[in-house]
Amino acid sequence: MRPTLKDFLVMGGEALAVRCGRGPFPLTLYVALTDRCPMRCIYCAVPRRQQRDLPTDLVLQMVREAADLGMKRLQLVGGEPLMAPDLGAVVETANRHGVFVTLTTGGTLIAEQMAALTGVDLVFVSLDGDAQVHDTHRGAGTHAQVMAGLDRLTAAGVPFWTTTVVTRLNHDKLEAVVDLARVRGHQANFQLLYTTGDGFERHFHPSSLPKLALNHDEARRVIARLRRWKKDGAPIGSSTAYFDYLLGWPDLNRVYGHRENGGPHCMAGRLYAYLDTDGRLYPCGDAVGRTPGADVTGPGGLATALEELGPQPCGACIVACNVEQNLLFAFHPRTVVNWLRRL
Repeated sequence: MRPTLKDFLVMGGEALAVRCGRGPFPLTLYVALTDRCPMRCIYCAVPRRQQRDLPTDLVLQMVREAADLGMKRLQLVGGEPLMAPDLGAVVETANRHGVFVTLTTGGTLIAEQMAALTGVDLVFVSLDGDAQVHDTHRGAGTHAQVMAGLDRLTAAGVPFWTTTVVTRLNHDKLEAVVDLARVRGHQANFQLLYTTGDGFERHFHPSSLPKLALNHDEARRVIARLRRWKKDGAPIGSSTAYFDYLLGWPDLNRVYGHRENGGPHCMAGRLYAYLDTDGRLYPCGDAVGRTPGADVTGPGGLATALEELGPQPCGACIVACNVEQNLLFAFHPRTVVNWLRRL
């Protein structure tokens, strides 16, 4: 179900209502279906977790409750969500409620879940560069598997974008990712590799790999280059407003802040939230381990859990999905136009 201008107007209205004091309104719900993943990416600590799966009945209940509360987008993540039990039932339930379904995958298991993926509105496939770079990041042979998966998605008519994690190993080779998008007709997204640097082993990006991340000046040069390419018409899904936001961030080696660069209000926990594999709701994925979260299985379910999330541990960050959503919910003109053109 492709979002329309009306959908964006509704989202803008709900964002304004929340800023004026209305309670949380989950326009987007992220659901981590599983911690399991066949890949061992060098910058990801998910395989170190307890390898939990969210119970299917809980996921389906949360999808129904979120849809009743006004959810417009369901984002399925992991681990590798294509390893989740009953993925097809989750997608079908969201489809039945008229929700825009997106899914993030490492791309190696696409062929095994094509039946479920035909119900997904947009698939984000991880692609970090050519075979040498991608296989170094994500494991030998994975690039070939991903390319085969893109062929399957294309043949089935399932829309997809690629997502590239920018590191010291590929920051000077990103043009190949953009060229592939130009040839195949999809969009390319980019996210700086970031580490917390505080010694806490986050499940998304362990702090033990700081040397893989670019320093502030290097990251700024990459962002400026990507912005220039996009302005010149390159098929880059990330918005120019997102790139401008990063260029205004005072230290790109510091992930979290408090709106020092005058960016949009963070609406995590109010207009979007993250259900982790531990069965608890968090303001966003980056709040896991930094806030206690809220139980969605108690009286009142998801609605009550949203009310109980508590204060944010931060007010701003450089995480791509959070920044883009906050810009969208602030009804930033360039961001709205960017997504209208590309979805």
